[in-house]
Amino acid sequence: KRLRKEHNLTQEELAEQLNISAPAVSKWENDTSMPDISQVVPLANLFSVPTDVLFGVYGTEHKEEVSARLKEIYEIYDGCKDGEEGQTALMILDKYRDAIRTYPNNDTILTEAMSFGTMIIKRNESDLKAIIGQKGIDDLANEVIRWAELVIKYSSSTGLVLLAKRKIIDIF
Repeated sequence: KRLRKEHNLTQEELAEQLNISAPAVSKWENDTSMPDISQVVPLANLFSVPTDVLFGVYGTEHKEEVSARLKEIYEIYDGCKDGEEGQTALMILDKYRDAIRTYPNNDTILTEAMSFGTMIIKRNESDLKAIIGQKGIDDLANEVIRWAELVIKYSSSTGLVLLAKRKIIDIF
């Protein structure tokens, strides 16, 4: 939808250019269906973008979108009430997981998630243990380690790689 609007096309005009129906375009934009694989290259060519953009795996440095997601997470954290720290932490972790699914190799999100996960394991272990149990704590620790390993593998920043290695040490 974003690409269509950036190119000042209506759903009908896009459908006409691809020789498909306008309702098909509407279904794509409403996430009720996906384009047929045969439409991927024509769509990419029409919008002058790599096909990876259409699959959501290219250009994971969308700074404005990443910033908006992180701002939402910070607002949840700031709105946390006394006695709700454990539940709020779990909600924030879910937001980080969702952001990582959308931007799988984004240094900023991975670093923030790994740092937050390490912090809550260290600070709130008893509170979290009451909610998710020891297995949940262990699973979270393994997840944080995976995030740190992704930073180590994909980051071009020496500082972030060192931070990730430090977080792994902190977990142990």
